[in-house]
Amino acid sequence: MTQEKADYSQIAEVYDQARPGDSPHLEWWFRRLAEVGRLGPGKRLLDLGCGTGRWTIPLAERTGCDAVGVDSSQEMLEKSRQKDRGGRVAWLPGDVERLELESESFDCALMSLMMHHLEDHLSTFRGVLRVLRPGGIFLVRQGTLEQIADDPWHRFFPEALTIDRQRTPLRAEIEWWLREAGFELIEVEEVRQLTYRDRADLQIPLHHGDNPDARESPVATSRSALRSFLHHSSYRHDAGNSIERMLAEVRLRVPSVLRLISDEAFERGRGRLERYVEEHADDRWLRETLFTLFSARKPAEEACQGVP
Repeated sequence: MTQEKADYSQIAEVYDQARPGDSPHLEWWFRRLAEVGRLGPGKRLLDLGCGTGRWTIPLAERTGCDAVGVDSSQEMLEKSRQKDRGGRVAWLPGDVERLELESESFDCALMSLMMHHLEDHLSTFRGVLRVLRPGGIFLVRQGTLEQIADDPWHRFFPEALTIDRQRTPLRAEIEWWLREAGFELIEVEEVRQLTYRDRADLQIPLHHGDNPDARESPVATSRSALRSFLHHSSYRHDAGNSIERMLAEVRLRVPSVLRLISDEAFERGRGRLERYVEEHADDRWLRETLFTLFSARKPAEEACQGVP
């Protein structure tokens, strides 16, 4: 079944306005993605569905890797080129579900918040496997259906939830697609991100056990880690960092699913959300976002025989 998709030629105009690139939580992600993706000089990164280069440009600048961004929206790619003042990234128009790239030409592939845009996940993952070198890393950053079902976008916009129940996969589905495509699953991390901060928020890392440097879950057999991403840092209290930014994203309909519901449904949901914020401004649920980071590896060359 063909999915209805948001028009990113319109979203491109407002995408970065409501999502500043200097948020502290992004710094955490840059470090984590670079670490798990083993990025560095001489490595090649492929950002699938790169949008405005939100991940591609900083990762290339911070790690010195060679980066390629692929997106189907010419408007989003144009924004990327404008931001990429150093010309560090090669920006390519293309369909991530039908990659026209050389086989075994990348060391790491990143796909952030793309699962709900794909028609054929298994075929797409097999295409990613093909373009990765043996031992290459595939990083999938996604809010799974379990994680988004009761977030503000969906509680106050039930029509959006109806759409996303049809197009957003469960965690187990993504794990299955990765394995079925031929990847070895390395780790699955749940990340609780304090996206919209306020003056009263003190962000403190939550680790497993008593070891502040611990990364792995005590349940090693599941290869999953629960990482609460709450940092200790000082920061400004302004519209760029607070709940006002979340409301700005909604009003601009930056979350793509809000472009797929009717204007009437959108206005009803916006009214419900704004009333709730007015009455419950201190509700931490409004500020947190849940993600899952899937880390998978293409097997060594001798183990790839027979993989389609």
